[in-house]
Amino acid sequence: MTLSLTVSLLMFQYGILIKRVELNERSSCSDVSYSINSCWVPSQFNRIILIIVDALRYDFVNPTNSHTFYGGHMKNVNNLLSRNNGNSLLFHFIADPPTTTMQRLKALTTGSLPTFIDMNSNFASASISEDNWIDQLVQSGRKIVFMGDDTWVSLFPKQFHRKYHLPSFDVYDLHTVDDMILGNIYNELRRSDWTVLIAHFLGVDHCGHKHGPKSPEMVAKLSQMDDFIKNMTDLMNDETLLVVMGDHGMTETGDHGGDADMEIDAALFLYSRKKLLHSQFVSDSVSQVDIVPTLSLLLDLPIPFSNIGIVIESIFPQKLLPLVLRSNTWQIIRYAQRMASEIPELEWHLRQFESGTENLRKYRDTMSRMQLVFRYFWTSFNSYFIMIGLLSLLEAVLNCADSIFNGDDISISWLIFRSGLLFMQAATYITGDEEHYFSVIFILLCSSVSFRIIYLLNSLLTVTYSWSTVMLLFFLFFHAISFFSNSFIVFESITIRFLTQQKFNRPRRFMSFLDWFKHRLEYRKILMVLLVLFLLRLGSVFERCREEQQSACIQTVFAEPLSKVPSDTLKIIRFITAILSFSFANYFAYQYLQKFPSESVHSSFLFPSAIATICHWSTELIPDKVLNHFPAFSHITAQVVYVISLCGMLAICVRLIRKGPFRLFEGCSYSYMLCISEILALILGDGLALSLTIVLSVLFISLRFIDNEYHLVLFLTLFSSHSFFALAHQSTFTSIPWNAAFVGIPGNFIYHWIPATLIIMHVFASQILYSFSLPLFVFSIICATALHRRHLMMWKVFAPKFIFESLSLCIINITVVLTCCIFRNISFIK
Repeated sequence: MTLSLTVSLLMFQYGILIKRVELNERSSCSDVSYSINSCWVPSQFNRIILIIVDALRYDFVNPTNSHTFYGGHMKNVNNLLSRNNGNSLLFHFIADPPTTTMQRLKALTTGSLPTFIDMNSNFASASISEDNWIDQLVQSGRKIVFMGDDTWVSLFPKQFHRKYHLPSFDVYDLHTVDDMILGNIYNELRRSDWTVLIAHFLGVDHCGHKHGPKSPEMVAKLSQMDDFIKNMTDLMNDETLLVVMGDHGMTETGDHGGDADMEIDAALFLYSRKKLLHSQFVSDSVSQVDIVPTLSLLLDLPIPFSNIGIVIESIFPQKLLPLVLRSNTWQIIRYAQRMASEIPELEWHLRQFESGTENLRKYRDTMSRMQLVFRYFWTSFNSYFIMIGLLSLLEAVLNCADSIFNGDDISISWLIFRSGLLFMQAATYITGDEEHYFSVIFILLCSSVSFRIIYLLNSLLTVTYSWSTVMLLFFLFFHAISFFSNSFIVFESITIRFLTQQKFNRPRRFMSFLDWFKHRLEYRKILMVLLVLFLLRLGSVFERCREEQQSACIQTVFAEPLSKVPSDTLKIIRFITAILSFSFANYFAYQYLQKFPSESVHSSFLFPSAIATICHWSTELIPDKVLNHFPAFSHITAQVVYVISLCGMLAICVRLIRKGPFRLFEGCSYSYMLCISEILALILGDGLALSLTIVLSVLFISLRFIDNEYHLVLFLTLFSSHSFFALAHQSTFTSIPWNAAFVGIPGNFIYHWIPATLIIMHVFASQILYSFSLPLFVFSIICATALHRRHLMMWKVFAPKFIFESLSLCIINITVVLTCCIFRNISFIK
């Protein structure tokens, strides 16, 4: 069943998450003939210094933004702009989402747009196969020197004449990469063997992730970049162009990855000692892909074949403007002719261009219209895979529902049928060929779904339902259908909190208020109900806000890293709260494990693990200057927790190999959960220590006081979703906690799957804790995603929600399988 659910999700995502068709064609000098002394357009500069300041938002540079905390600190740049002599220009540099570094670099070198599915390659950069200006420059016999973010070296492994690169994912390191660039770039300026010098600074981006934009560290970084730019302008000659750009912006919390205005609004600053501005009409905003044809023509290179960017006209002399626009237009026309079979809408625009006489206005209109068509129809949804994915997951959900009534009884014929269907689905997904298998798979799935529906209806008619069970199923169903509304997805934390509170109040033993007063023992139940309702409501304090909620959400200091908390007083209060709540949770766990003599050894390791965790949290309070003298302290304390927890889990597995009394298994199950909780507490950080304590408390109370197993499963299904938000998560890419990747390991760790695992554990902590299946929710959200695939909020709301719910299901399936393997001999009997 786990394989069926996974394959169903893979097939659906293959159809719904659009991918762009990449071409291998290359532009060449023979495409345009101007003169024997040039390729396309005569070169305007002999050298270009390209400075990428990662996450350089426009308002960091804008001279009119000095009233903000981070504004007005790039004074040298502002002085150059204030001269109004046409030597310097500043633009809004609009990025196309997703605003992750690797996708931005692809756009900045190929002139093409990244697609939604490209985000998954941000951690595994592959070399660029499409035509790009880097390759064009190398093929022309000129040389490039690079220094900075090693993502460039992954994308262009053999193109650089010299390269100075360092790993880029250690967001806690603000200075190493930048200092390396500053230590080498001045020597390179004295050399004459290069045409383009690329320097990619990471300090501003890492400062945003660690401290946020409103921090003294950000002010210091911006001032450092400003001084560096001033030095470049002093040292460069008249035939050199300085290009300073941000690859993306950042939110007010220092994150990026989505399409919020602050994330896509980067800065582009151009400076030359000779006149750069050749037009009185200058747009203050350009698309990032526009830099590709601009740099190509400034260096007399062919524009990359797949480029859809439009050249920045104002920096070319008026006498060359017809040739510049003509070259750019015909390059896009050639690409459109190649893509016309994939995008039929291009045919009409091609005929329109060919029908009239060529002039500057026609060039501009044609390129703008073509760019709009490419943006909208870059690739298309695969309806075949969407339909197969929907039917496959529906069939898997019905099989899960059928197992509730018939248990684990599986016939040989059903096993053969399901295995054959699974192999056909896997073959279709791997080959990407829907023509040969679609009809057969479609008929088989429809037959299986019809049979399962009839069989399930027959089983449902034989069951007697109580009013409380009907209400509980209604809550579950309401949560599932809420995914069809983008507003419910945006405010899902409120909806799920209400449903979870109602759900806890519905089990039969809590239904009658009159019965509570008949026996003195029932007062304890009343207190437990009130306590759980209060704790569920308290979870809203830790929720992270998302952009679409606007003023309807106020984010507290608990959802941010400790280093981003603006007040020292708030830092101390939060840290003390974390210590008290974490100490209480460990003390309660220690006292409870004393009931199980077999767990006395494990309980004795709770406090060393807790002390190591608190020591690791305390490093956020220590100033960087002090912490630099003890660089390994943070890693060692985290690694102590990992070792203790993993050894504890290994010891549990060894003990469970032997048969024993029930209390041995019960004690092992609690110890197993505590081992996982210790690691999660470390990864989640001090800000969520109280929230994790609340989550574990509600989990413990519900396991002790809800005696109906179906009610318990339904409650914990909703509670796991509530805990996702209570642990400061949202179904948005900007809320992914990248800092979790470096808890206990260095930023340049060679095995990337370990940092990825830590991030997954942070995001899906609640699902790991509960490990209850959510196929109904995933089926609902993929139906909503398919229905709204052309919705305005498709890529902002529905697609991220689909990805997070799908990953949640996969994490749950894996955890359930592992747990069943470990506790396969346990029969939990009340």
